[in-house]
Formats: sequence, structure tokens, C-alpha cells
Amino acid sequence: RDKEPEGSTGGFEWRMDMNNSNWTAIIGVAGTICGTILGWVLNWLSNCGKLRVYVISWEDVFKCGRERASGYSRSIETTKRWVLHTELELYNGSNSTKSMRGLRIVLNDGRKDLCEIAPDKKQTEGTVSKYVSIGVIHIPAKMTIQLDLQNILVYGDEGFDCIWKCKKIFLLYKDGKDRQKRVLLKTKDYANHFNDQKQEEP
Repeated sequence: RDKEPEGSTGGFEWRMDMNNSNWTAIIGVAGTICGTILGWVLNWLSNCGKLRVYVISWEDVFKCGRERASGYSRSIETTKRWVLHTELELYNGSNSTKSMRGLRIVLNDGRKDLCEIAPDKKQTEGTVSKYVSIGVIHIPAKMTIQLDLQNILVYGDEGFDCIWKCKKIFLLYKDGKDRQKRVLLKTKDYANHFNDQKQEEP
């Protein structure tokens, strides 16, 4: 059997070359996988920014008649009509457009929902303004839009049961993935509305 020349390490060098090649391939595949996962994570993080809702203004109006021109009420007993007008600011913190649909104003007693009201928005064409129903709202990435909700009303003796029991008001809507979302707009004990008003008067 032939012997390798003294001092020869050919077999060892060949095995080292094979090991180096294998490790290089493994490192390359691992790097590709890690890069793909990192890209996916960064893309997911950029698109999962929250849609934030801010209350800009809030106006409760209680009237002593069911007609729009009725006078203002000063007590629970004389109230026949409640109208809410609120202006919201919607901010999309993600890198993709987000949508809202099926908007509802929900009155809650702190434990359960009492009633839902479909709000309208005010639309002005030239010098004429009118109330129109709200369809799908699209909020572009990293942008803010304002939403003027009006004509939110309850009238009649029976409907006011949910007003005087109300302690929280929520905005309810569905997002682009048909998931229902709930945002707290205001905390207020409406049973004490007129008492609080009297305390605020000079």
C-alpha cells in the first residue's frame, strides 16, 4: 500500500475545505432567512400603527320639545329631545391606509350597552348644508382627518331612559378587516347633567 509522503496533510486540507464550504452555505441560508424574517417584521410593525381617535369638541343640547326649534330644557322632567354634536380627529399612525365603516354612537351605563345611534355628518355644497349618512371612511397613512358628527339625537319619553342611565359614550366601528372596534369618547353621568350645570352657573 502506497504511503503518503511524509509531512503531507492533503486529506486533512480536503476535509477542512469541505467543512468551510458547508459552513459558508449554512451561514448564507441562515442570513437569507433572517433577512426575510426581519423584513417581514419591519413591514408588519410599519402597518400595525394604531388608528387614534381624538375628541375635538363636544356639545350636548337638551330641549323641551321634539321639534328642532324647541326651547332649551332645564330639567329631566321637561326634556323631550337630546342632540349631540361632536367633532373628532382621526389619526392613522401606520404606513398603510386604514378604513372605518358602520359607525355607531353607543350609550353605556358602565356595565352594558343601552342603545346605539347612527350619526350623520354635515356636508356643505356651496351655501347649502345638509346631513348625510356616513359610509366608509378612508384615512391615508400618517395622515389626520376631521369628522364632524351631527344629528345624533334621542327624543320621546321612552328613549330617554337610556340617556339618564348613561355614564359612558363610545364610538363603535368596523375596520378594514371587519373587526369591531370600540373607542371611549366621553365619561359622564347624565343623570346629574342638570345638577352639574347649576353648579357651573355663577
